[in-house]
Amino acid sequence: MSRLVLGLWLICVSATAFAWIDTDKDGVPDKKDACANSPKDVIVQANGCHQEAFLAQQIETPKIESVDIPQTEAITTACFLDETSEFNFNECDSIDITPVYFEFAKSQVLQTQKPLLQKVAIMAQQHHGQLTLVGHTDIIGSEAFNQELSLKRAKNVAQILVSEYGLMASDIDYYGMASSVPADDNTTANGRQANRRVEITITANN
Repeated sequence: MSRLVLGLWLICVSATAFAWIDTDKDGVPDKKDACANSPKDVIVQANGCHQEAFLAQQIETPKIESVDIPQTEAITTACFLDETSEFNFNECDSIDITPVYFEFAKSQVLQTQKPLLQKVAIMAQQHHGQLTLVGHTDIIGSEAFNQELSLKRAKNVAQILVSEYGLMASDIDYYGMASSVPADDNTTANGRQANRRVEITITANN
């Protein structure tokens, strides 16, 4: 009988000892410890977790699936018009027209510039465009002389567009700016040549 009692006592002691195995020493047995690796000296809750770890277990990070966003790129077409260029006006978002250039102190339009003016006229006629011509000079000469010269240059370009290429005078505005708006450096010969010009702008009406 004493052996039976002793055997039962050993079983109970062993079971109790096994139930209180506490690997992380937080006072919560492993079988009830939801956070079996709690840091030392951290106060834990009844489930063996300290507050931050418990919250982290409860809050699942939502899974965000990657979404392919189509990449769009603004497509713009800038066209450059000179005496040799070929393009469809409707395919251009903007058009840069090369200026009409002049000899020093002269307002006569050179024959070499007429192919450009022909293309300008065709474009203006096809699209009912309004033309603006702005004459310029280099810095050599008085302001009064250059003002008159720049205006004559713009006027002569307008006259050729009307008399030789059939544009309406009412569709053309022209101005002279003298040397006030240089396109290049007036201290060099090449720069001054680039400044002796008439700039053309076409505004399409359709």
